[in-house]
Amino acid sequence: PRSGTVVSTNSTPEAHLVTSQTHTYDLQSAEFFANPHPTLDRMRRETPVYWHPELKMWFFTRHADVQMIGRDPRFSVERTHEFVKGAAPEVQEQAEAVMRFFSLWCLMNDPPRHTRVRSLIANAFTPRTVGLLRPLIQRIVDERLAAVA
Repeated sequence: PRSGTVVSTNSTPEAHLVTSQTHTYDLQSAEFFANPHPTLDRMRRETPVYWHPELKMWFFTRHADVQMIGRDPRFSVERTHEFVKGAAPEVQEQAEAVMRFFSLWCLMNDPPRHTRVRSLIANAFTPRTVGLLRPLIQRIVDERLAAVA
């Protein structure tokens, strides 16, 4: 999980985990889907551990918290589909496509699927293999930068 990660449990929030519930965030609006960074930055400052009562999901926006829950089996990243259920109608189709895409990511799966997928791709990301890709990656980046310069 990365900062800004959505995770959820079937449990309700425990008071000692929630820093403040006086803040509300419109996490299903077209504006949020177009640019989530201002909202996530605000959440990180005001309510870094946030329970969304309608989505029944925790939102963790600080790296240290994301690291902690990533190792805690009580939390799951496989319920991110809940996030799109109440999305604004004008972004519903895009939100569902994003969630289908994310569901294929190793990071968006819990063990044992995460472990199986990670073991399959681990050899593709050894320092030697990544080093062999460096010239190709450099060429692509140079071409893209030249195209926008």
